[in-house]
Amino acid sequence: MRIGKPNQVLAGKNETHLLTCAAATSFIETEIAKWRKLKARQSNGGASILVMKASNTPPLLTQAQLPRILMVFAITLGMAGAWILTCELARSPRIGFPVDQNYQAAADQRWKVALAARMGAVRGDLWAELFFSFANSILIRSGPDFGAIETLNEALPAARRALMFAPLRSEVWLLLAAMANDYELETPSGATALTMSYYTAPYNQALTPLRLSVATRGNAVRDAELRQLVEQDLQTILARKPNLRPAVVAAYATASAEGKHLIESVVQETDPSFLMQLQNKAP
Repeated sequence: MRIGKPNQVLAGKNETHLLTCAAATSFIETEIAKWRKLKARQSNGGASILVMKASNTPPLLTQAQLPRILMVFAITLGMAGAWILTCELARSPRIGFPVDQNYQAAADQRWKVALAARMGAVRGDLWAELFFSFANSILIRSGPDFGAIETLNEALPAARRALMFAPLRSEVWLLLAAMANDYELETPSGATALTMSYYTAPYNQALTPLRLSVATRGNAVRDAELRQLVEQDLQTILARKPNLRPAVVAAYATASAEGKHLIESVVQETDPSFLMQLQNKAP
């Protein structure tokens, strides 16, 4: 009997440990089950909220609206294409500037250009071509009043509309500067228009001869900003563009006293040997 008592005590202890482990396991399983039920409820609630929000949001396009929108887009695109085609059919061969001294041929096409510009309405390129067709009246005049009324009444509005819709057209600013000097316009002044011509296309060699001529034949060089631009243009020609030296000679021949003084000072500083040639070639 004494030997059996320790065995009975050990068996009782083992049973107690087993019961404790079973209770702990059951408790853990119960808590895990509760946690899973809580997560399931939360996920179901969030999904239901999303479904409610999605159901309350109206669709962007319905099947009935989409064909109508595509139809409006197609009609708009077709009208724009017809407008562009009509303007191109109405216009004459394109008139660029400078017009290679063929000013009369450009003037003869003026009515076609005017028709295309009025049909184009907001196309600055067409209004610019209409303004270029008046180059004959602006640059080649037999007297101070030749074509003055026609030019002021027709060419000036064309120039303003061209710059309204295409303000970066440097050649329009240049021809307008020549017009402003000859007709003594106040808005814009010749200096202002010529400065804009420099800013919008400072490296356009095709505009250099007329630009120098317009800048130096009046009193526009009194403007400090324009004077600096003209000086830079002359320095560039004398240093790196010998092919444009005839333009300097031509500008010097028609320049005012102030313009000649400006050209002489730049030439004397940059290339003194060219000054003698310049003075000998001038009338």
